[in-house]
Parts: sequence; structure tokens; C-alpha cells
Amino acid sequence: MAHQPWSRPLAPGATVAAGYMHLMNHTTQPETLVGARAEGVERIEIHDMVEVDGVMQMRPVEGGVPLAVDGMATFQPGGRHLMFFGVSRSWAEGETVPVTLIFESGTEAVVEFRIGTPAEAEGSDEHAHH
Repeated sequence: MAHQPWSRPLAPGATVAAGYMHLMNHTTQPETLVGARAEGVERIEIHDMVEVDGVMQMRPVEGGVPLAVDGMATFQPGGRHLMFFGVSRSWAEGETVPVTLIFESGTEAVVEFRIGTPAEAEGSDEHAHH
């Protein structure tokens, strides 16, 4: 289940965005998020922020994001997030963007990312079950 998925609006001409959410595993088996895809987006990578010599750097996450049974992974600004590369059009505030989350088991779940601010996402109770 994905709770409060959101991304910021894109300025005209911008082609890179980040996605945030709380991802929960309510199944009876451990699971790992290994990727994602969305129409109109060239590629989506899972990234995390790490400190290197006192400087924060964004790095791809190798091997995916594990989710224990009844576990949760938080994707948030300044931490783990989805990076959308090659976005083909601007995302306007108030719209939603369907993103397919891909898990190691082969399960896929479509999640509607609300475009706006974190506060606006809190009003969205989009949940994707897998």
C-alpha cells in the first residue's frame, strides 16, 4: 500500500522530478520494491541521499527497497525518493500521475501520485494494494 504519494509541479521545460510516499507491506511475505515506470517518463530510479565528506549526494539505491511483513519504507524530501527522468510534459498542481511500482516477486501496483505540496498530499488517501 502506498500512502500519500506526491510529487511537486514541474516548471515548463523541466524533465526531472522526484516522488515521495509511505510504502507499506500488508502482505504475509517480505517484499522488495525494485523499480517503477510511468507513461511519459523515460525512466524511474530509486535514489537515496548520503553524506560524503560532509556533502549530501544523491545516489541510486542498489538492490531495491526491502519491505518486511507489516513494514514501511518512507520516501521523503532529503531522503529516499523516486527520481523521474525524461518527463515528457509539465505536471500541473492538482493533477495525478499514475506510476506502476514493480516488486521483486513480480507483483505490480499502480499508484496515483498527486501533484502539489506535501500538505496537499496529506489530503489524498490513495492506496495501492498488492
